[in-house]
Amino acid sequence: MTLSTLKKGESALILDFKDLSDSFSRRLYDVGISIGSEVTMLNILNFGQLFYISIDDVDFCIRKQDAKKITVEKL
Repeated sequence: MTLSTLKKGESALILDFKDLSDSFSRRLYDVGISIGSEVTMLNILNFGQLFYISIDDVDFCIRKQDAKKITVEKL
């Protein structure tokens, strides 16, 4: 399952980043998105193209194309 398949209000544990560039993976780590983090889908915006997520009380928007590359396990 990927981050892009979560519905509003669902939570999951990040398991893996697949096919993300090294620079983008580093940026995710810099803002607190890492393997093992718990993520909550707050809202789906821009006709399903942006995902508003929360990790450790910090809110982010991530593009659908990037969210498809983040493997999660629903809690």
